Amino acid sequence: MLYALVLCLVAGSRQQSLVSCELRGVRLENSAPILAKTLGLDSLTVDPVLKNDVLLIRTASVDPEILKANLAKVFNATWVHRPEGWYFGQTDEQKAQDKASFDSLRLKRYTTLVNGIHGKSDKMPEFNELSCKKLQQEITALAKVARTDENSEEMGKRFSRIDSNNPSTRFCLNLSRRITPQMFMRLSRNRPKVVFCNHPTSMQVALPIAVDDLVNQMVREQNLWVAVAGKEPVVTKKQKTDDDSDDEGQYSLG
Repeated sequence: MLYALVLCLVAGSRQQSLVSCELRGVRLENSAPILAKTLGLDSLTVDPVLKNDVLLIRTASVDPEILKANLAKVFNATWVHRPEGWYFGQTDEQKAQDKASFDSLRLKRYTTLVNGIHGKSDKMPEFNELSCKKLQQEITALAKVARTDENSEEMGKRFSRIDSNNPSTRFCLNLSRRITPQMFMRLSRNRPKVVFCNHPTSMQVALPIAVDDLVNQMVREQNLWVAVAGKEPVVTKKQKTDDDSDDEGQYSLG
């Protein structure tokens, strides 16, 4: 009886062998045989959901049970000992948790993106007869200056500012005010591209926002521009091109 008690005490106080492991940038599926050998498992199968996740691990002299627990925590997964061997994967609850966390991060990122787009549209000036005349004057003034290597960059910036106020650009900016983060949430790994349309086909998605009023506004602004500036584009002054030939350009907001 005393002998049995001593054996029990010795067995209970004996420490489990410590293990070391180093895996850098290895897919979890490919690292399964190494992990099985390191942890002393008869075999190891990885959940298909996790197999492409990359493992970066460097540990020395650690209890294998601690290593298993840390891996489960990092991948939000569960170790299961089945008759055919060990299985490392996620329960339905863990998969739902990962999806909720992933969607939350995506929504936050898209919200930041959309807010940035909205910020640009909020700075857009009013498009009226007075602003049309000012744009026409600036275009006419710039058209009289021949572009050279010295001033082309500065002129390009000035023309860019004019372009940002044309009816089509204004339409895009006004449209951006109605874009929501939820529209981007339709994207996924299996569907990296989504085409929204007023009258969608089987390959498209119904546009969840109204645009008819914005289209009508663009037409009104375009008509206003034509009434103020005329239908003919402004002809720019002859400029030297790379082939040393004189070239004329045209400029118009529509």
